Amino acid sequence: MQTLSKGERNFAIDIAKFICLFLMVYCHIPVAAGYFHESVYSFHMPLFFFVGGLFFNPARFSINKGFKTLILPYLYFNLLILVLDLCIGYIYHNFSVDAIWGNIKGIIVGSCRKNSYGLNLPSGASWFLVAYFFTKIAMRYIFNQVNIINTLSITALTICIVLFRNKWTIFLWNLDSAVLGLVFFYIAYALKDKIFCVMNTKGSIWLLLLFFPLICISWINGQVDMFACNWGGNPLLFFLFALVGILCVLLFGVIVNTVNIPMKYLKSILTGSIFIICMNLWLIDYISLIYRRTMHVDTDFVWYEKFCITLLIFIISLPCVNIMMKYFPFMLGKNKK
Repeated sequence: MQTLSKGERNFAIDIAKFICLFLMVYCHIPVAAGYFHESVYSFHMPLFFFVGGLFFNPARFSINKGFKTLILPYLYFNLLILVLDLCIGYIYHNFSVDAIWGNIKGIIVGSCRKNSYGLNLPSGASWFLVAYFFTKIAMRYIFNQVNIINTLSITALTICIVLFRNKWTIFLWNLDSAVLGLVFFYIAYALKDKIFCVMNTKGSIWLLLLFFPLICISWINGQVDMFACNWGGNPLLFFLFALVGILCVLLFGVIVNTVNIPMKYLKSILTGSIFIICMNLWLIDYISLIYRRTMHVDTDFVWYEKFCITLLIFIISLPCVNIMMKYFPFMLGKNKK
């Protein structure tokens, strides 16, 4: 079995990230409801913050680099979708000036929470890039302080979000989601040695027998959503089930890593994960429309139809990512080779 060591990226973690990326697209396809979705939403976005904490180095992080790798791709893809929608709207004579202005404001504000302000983000899932950017900035600042201030700062920020989130109509740049992500980021950073040790222990795989039943009953806490800062019925249960789900997926990645799978394609997909995060909602809309018209489906999608659409999105994304890596790597936050 391939093992993990501190500071080293491993296919087991790549597999775990791919699983959550796949589940993210799957759960975005209507109808996004049910116990399965509640379980997935309890851990799939927290895992991305968690993995970031495992490999975070405060001394090497710079705001300038974070801006180029996260904020600029956020702007590029949102503007790209805005242009695509304008072109399609022009062709079919159904675009709205108010909707366009709402999208532009949504890009500036960094939120796609639809409310009385009429804000919308063309690439809805790109909220993660903004939240992740501010999470890294917060971690860089906090770890300039002594250890006790680290814990107190994160605890105070989290309590503020939990207590006052419902009183806000909108929170600029998804700072509230960034604070929730900061908790998972910090836990992974603080416990990275123990986490790598668990993933190195072959016998720890049997812990999955305990994790699966726990994550399967996460519906007890109700629907959660990191983007909307909706943690279900109880914030403590949200963090519990999120951490359980994260460990479950990481250990599952260790198991899958023992099997020979085409890692070349997996690496290509993960290299362009920003493309899938930013474009998946737009692709879902049009692929679902084509699927309905081709298969003459008028009812809600069932699980295997959602799986097929998700698979199609990844198949379409792979050549798009390869082309962008060759000609437009800056859009993915990468440097040209």
